[in-house]
Amino acid sequence: MKKYIGLYIGLNKIKKVKASKRLTYLKNEVLSIEYDNGKTEERPAAIVDRIATKESYSLTELRARISKVVVEKFLSTLLEAEVKIEDVEFMLTLVSTSLNRNLDEATEVLWKKSISDRTVADIQAIFDNNKKEDAK
Repeated sequence: MKKYIGLYIGLNKIKKVKASKRLTYLKNEVLSIEYDNGKTEERPAAIVDRIATKESYSLTELRARISKVVVEKFLSTLLEAEVKIEDVEFMLTLVSTSLNRNLDEATEVLWKKSISDRTVADIQAIFDNNKKEDAK
């Protein structure tokens, strides 16, 4: 883990790294990262290996670096399965639809009510609760 100390992920300089108790969906290692600005986050070790650099870089570049890793894995899966070209667009649409549906369902779980039952007062209650948490 010491190999990451002093490197950057985007604009943030890494101060400390340790293994998280959490694993990825496929049971791979997740790292808990603390930056010199006090920010902390967790990222899969395989991603950190590919995005940690000696020089800082923009958030746009960070998104591009992570996207490159994900797209490489996605394309290698298509290649390994020998997917027909005519099926690729269908699969991309299916992935997008599935992610959006899961996001909608997760959002309803967080809100504890469907979108048709939410009100502006619900939004204000979230902000009020957040202010109370920040005051602690």
